[in-house]
Amino acid sequence: MIPDTGGTYFLPKLLGRQLANYLAFTGKKLSAEESKSHGLVAEVFAEEEFNSKSMEILEKMANMPTAAIKLTKKAFANSYNNTLKEQLELEADLQQEAAGTEDFIEGVNAFLQKRKPDYKGR
Repeated sequence: MIPDTGGTYFLPKLLGRQLANYLAFTGKKLSAEESKSHGLVAEVFAEEEFNSKSMEILEKMANMPTAAIKLTKKAFANSYNNTLKEQLELEADLQQEAAGTEDFIEGVNAFLQKRKPDYKGR
C-alpha cells in the first residue's frame, strides 16, 4: 500500500520532498509538537484543554467577516499556480470585491463607532 487520501499530494508540498519521503518510507509518526514545528497544525493543546481551546478558536472564526475569509481562501488556493504578477492582479480584483460587501461596510462602521462588528457573510 502507498500513502493515500491526498498524502502524496499534500505532504511534499507541506513538508518538502525529503521529509515526506522519510515519513512515508519509515512509517514514522509525528508527535503533536513535531507536527506544529513542521507547520502541519497551527496549535497544540493539552488533552484536558482541547475542547475549550478549540471552541474558543471556532467561535473567533465564526465571528470573522466570512465574505472576506471566502475571498482569502480563493486567493490562497490560486497562489499555487499563479505567477506573482497574476497573484497581485487577483488580489486587486478580490480586494475590490471585498470592498463591495455588506461585511466591509459593517466592519468600517463598527470601527468608527468603536463597537464589535456583526458580520453577516454578505
